Amino acid sequence: YNYATPFIRYEIGDYATLSKLPTASGRALQKLQRVTGRSRNALVARNGTRIWDDAVLTPRLWQQFSTHMFQIQQLEIDKLEISFVPDSTSFHQPDKNILMDHFVKLLDGPIDLQLNSVDQLTRSSGGKRERIVSAIGGVTTGTTVQPDLMKSNHYLRRSP
Repeated sequence: YNYATPFIRYEIGDYATLSKLPTASGRALQKLQRVTGRSRNALVARNGTRIWDDAVLTPRLWQQFSTHMFQIQQLEIDKLEISFVPDSTSFHQPDKNILMDHFVKLLDGPIDLQLNSVDQLTRSSGGKRERIVSAIGGVTTGTTVQPDLMKSNHYLRRSP
């Protein structure tokens, strides 16, 4: 950890929610309430709203998978592909109707959903398994959907 540059792990384009509370030191600096995530790791609804993992990964969705090894890819606004690695000890097929219902509500309209059982999930260039990957780019809205509330989000920017 580097105390001089605490944002070293964040990238330009990451989203965060600003806190309305003052800093403990009393300075007039803005403080982050929450780092929401990378723009590529949020689903995008038809109206351009970004839907972050805490709204997507509900207990109802988790119940559909016998494993924690799954990835949701948004290939187009209305096309999702979910890849999962089956758990060899307690495999059950996810219920496509429950998943369709979940994502139709989140994305505000009909979707094409494909489920793929795979041997392993692909990793990002940094070696991480990203739970949600969206190929939808160019969305400039700063609105996010979180359980039971709407918040305004802002890009994190590096100082020159």
